[in-house]
Amino acid sequence: MKTIIHFMMLMAVLSYTAKAQELKGSLVDEKKAPLEFANIVLMSNDSSYLDGTVSGLDGKFAFTNRQETDYILKVSSIGYKTKYVNCKAGDLGIIAVEPDVITLKKVVVVGNLPTYQMRNGGITTHIKGSVLSKSGTANDLLGLLPGVQGEDGEYTVLGKGTPIIYIDGRQIRESSELDKLSSSKVLHIEVIFNPGAKYDATVNAIIKIKTVREPGEGIGVDMRSVVERSYKTNLIEQVNLNYRKNNLDLFGDLQYSTNDLRQESDIFQRVYTQSNVVSQDNNMMNDTKMKLLNGEMGMNYIINKHNSFGVSYNVKGNIRKESDIMVASIVRMNDTFYDKWENNIHKENHADPMHHINGYFNGKIKKMGVDLNMDYVYSAVDIDNIAKEVSQEFEDQMINSVNKTTNSLFATKLVLNHPVLKGNLSWGGEYTNIKREDYFNNIEEILPFANNTIYEDKIAGFVQFDKKIGKVQSSVGLRYEYASFDYHKDDVLLDQESKEYHNLFPSISLAFPIKKIKTQFSYSAKTKRPTFSQLRSNLEYVNRYTYQSGNPLLKPSITHDITLMMMYKWIHLNLSYQSVNNPIIYTARQYQENPEITLVTYDNFNKINLMTAVVTLAPKIGIWNPQLTLGAYKQWFEVDYFGEKKKMTSPQFVASFNNSFKLPKDFIFRLDANFKSEADVQNLTTGNMYMINTSINKSLLSNRLNVNLQVFDIFNSLETETTLFATKMDLNQKTKTNSQKVRLTLRYNFNITKNKYKGKGAGVEDIKRL
Repeated sequence: MKTIIHFMMLMAVLSYTAKAQELKGSLVDEKKAPLEFANIVLMSNDSSYLDGTVSGLDGKFAFTNRQETDYILKVSSIGYKTKYVNCKAGDLGIIAVEPDVITLKKVVVVGNLPTYQMRNGGITTHIKGSVLSKSGTANDLLGLLPGVQGEDGEYTVLGKGTPIIYIDGRQIRESSELDKLSSSKVLHIEVIFNPGAKYDATVNAIIKIKTVREPGEGIGVDMRSVVERSYKTNLIEQVNLNYRKNNLDLFGDLQYSTNDLRQESDIFQRVYTQSNVVSQDNNMMNDTKMKLLNGEMGMNYIINKHNSFGVSYNVKGNIRKESDIMVASIVRMNDTFYDKWENNIHKENHADPMHHINGYFNGKIKKMGVDLNMDYVYSAVDIDNIAKEVSQEFEDQMINSVNKTTNSLFATKLVLNHPVLKGNLSWGGEYTNIKREDYFNNIEEILPFANNTIYEDKIAGFVQFDKKIGKVQSSVGLRYEYASFDYHKDDVLLDQESKEYHNLFPSISLAFPIKKIKTQFSYSAKTKRPTFSQLRSNLEYVNRYTYQSGNPLLKPSITHDITLMMMYKWIHLNLSYQSVNNPIIYTARQYQENPEITLVTYDNFNKINLMTAVVTLAPKIGIWNPQLTLGAYKQWFEVDYFGEKKKMTSPQFVASFNNSFKLPKDFIFRLDANFKSEADVQNLTTGNMYMINTSINKSLLSNRLNVNLQVFDIFNSLETETTLFATKMDLNQKTKTNSQKVRLTLRYNFNITKNKYKGKGAGVEDIKRL
């Protein structure tokens, strides 16, 4: 009897499943273009809510697991008339939606698309048609996003660290690529706060930039000219070319830039040896001059609507890079004057151009999606360093050194996905091979000779399953990584420095509504591997009592991350807790050969726990679009300091207030302020920092010409202060850079058609480590 009941229940379930179908369709506007980000609500015949979704970039939508019964479909989008459709399960085909326009005395008023949306483990900010589209470049945009801080290619996602940035699925290799992209060509930007197993285990945050797919064929031209005045005058000249014919896309760009930087620092350090206290008062002035040439060319061919392939070649090189560093020092031994010296250092970088080739195939084999990327990178740099140290009490010193570094990387990545159990199963693998050669020689033999070679192989495999169950969007993933690291000194393998790692990195994400509050909970395990610069063994001479070096014995750190995100209308909340084992921390210790010399280096520490809370308020008030971000960061960490455990637990408070004003005649005015409070960050105590920027933007010639005037750090207030605590030393540094500057940008485009290159890149995090 029990068997019969089970059989009948099974047949009922199978019968229900057999009748279940997909209800889908495609939305278009009055010009038959896809209508994206429209709200679609599925209701029963009595108008009761059943389910809801949003149309994609192609205007398509779908509801799974629907029965053969009557439904009412409600389609709404700001700027369009609400449409009701009586339907049954199946393919509804194309649904046209009419614009909702109100005419008042020849003035046409239309609604704007929503600015923010939570999806795919992050927050999506819609740029096209908003005041943010007039920001200038993608580089100007990123620092204005919820949870993101920074400028000029240096960005941080609060609580997560430095993100990996993609443009149309292709990972960018240089921050200059952000400058090449006009903000008016950006459709939306997605910030992912806890990436899943598909991404390298070192990736803690991702920024995805989606551009507008401009129609048209023929030649497109986009030119940009920038003049910037700060310490000196800097220039950027750039031209982007694109040729499209049928399914073929040819593209290229060339950028020339000059950059003069000045940094002034006051540094006080004390070192406690067994018999003496050595203190230094240092004033450092660093002037760096750079001339950079950056170019890219490539092709893309669309086989059909599902399949495309392409290749790109990027070359970047310093035409000139020189640094002149002057350090004036007063040295005391046990609070008694010991010496006074002036150290003049001249550095010259003689770099071969960096070559980067990427090839990709993106497509479908029946229902299976295929994404294949292959990358090759080669770079070589020679750094000549001449230091002349003039001493008041002792003999002068000359330090002549040369450092030659070559890097080569090959990487390939394959990602497959297939619909399974009404969800999506993704799996794949990644392989990276790296060779780095590092040669260092000091003619006077004050610093030791070094000749090191690093070989690294990394193999990774992952599986991830995404499925919507009722109103809950779930994602579960697992990533396995094997890394082999061989360290050679003078062609001899060093066993202690060479390592092998086997790691599993799980991830899980659940997104669900709590009434009108969109909520997402996620957990992931991540790693951070030391960069090759951090692993170097050669010493860099600062002065006769201060050296700088890497640490070949560094181990990767492992981070466990729990994140909660919530969104209600224009209010966003992000809470994150991280536990980091073996964190890699910038520190200092006594030089083994002479304990009175300070060696600034990196070490693994035991553990650090972190908590971050960020809330963003982004309402719209007439012509004013304010965005207020308030954040708090707190760590639990201890450092050995004079035989005791010093607790580093003071919290940091962060605030940014970004304001856009849409003025008459299409002028856009911005006023943005940023603040960071004094806090403990790892083994550092940092001081207060604040900066205020402003800009005004105007488009001319039917939006073909854009003029943008920006003023950074209006009050010249940006100054950083840090105090480093180590076992038998402390170091306080106050630094001022040329942060106050005025920048004028002119951008002209003619028939610009954004190329459809879909290469995502392989070994992206390892390329950054080089």
